[in-house]
Amino acid sequence: MSEVIRISESTFKRLESLARGFDTPGNVIERLLDLYEKHKNISLPPRKSLTTATGIYTRKSISSFSFQGSKYVVRFWKDLLIKLCEVINAAHRNEFEKTLNIVGRKRPYFSVTGDELRTPQKIDNSKIYVETNLNANRVAKICFAMLSTFGYRDTDLRIEAN
Repeated sequence: MSEVIRISESTFKRLESLARGFDTPGNVIERLLDLYEKHKNISLPPRKSLTTATGIYTRKSISSFSFQGSKYVVRFWKDLLIKLCEVINAAHRNEFEKTLNIVGRKRPYFSVTGDELRTPQKIDNSKIYVETNLNANRVAKICFAMLSTFGYRDTDLRIEAN
């Protein structure tokens, strides 16, 4: 008899990344349990915290973020996105256009004109606009996509939310 287990989207994505071919979630879980039982005396690395792209930020208020050791106080999630864009633009001024390749399924998150965006905000010292009409999880995902685009590690960004 099969049982239904409800898991978060982020946990499902983690399982999905471990799938081989046409594995079902059940097959992946069985393989992980087998591996755990075989090596249960080995300590596992710490699980990623909310500071990673897999974080769940729904109904959380942001208070600040740190990027490469510098702390920035912000009030709103969009402030995180705008400030991180400004910081990355300052470091990568000649290649900041790479952000134009960060797009959603239905709409872009960055634009040269702003006409394609619902609530555009121009990035200081740039010709690029960023979408600010986004939920907290989407803001975080875009921020981590920017880190990847410019060669930073996920651990370079730490988000303080409660």
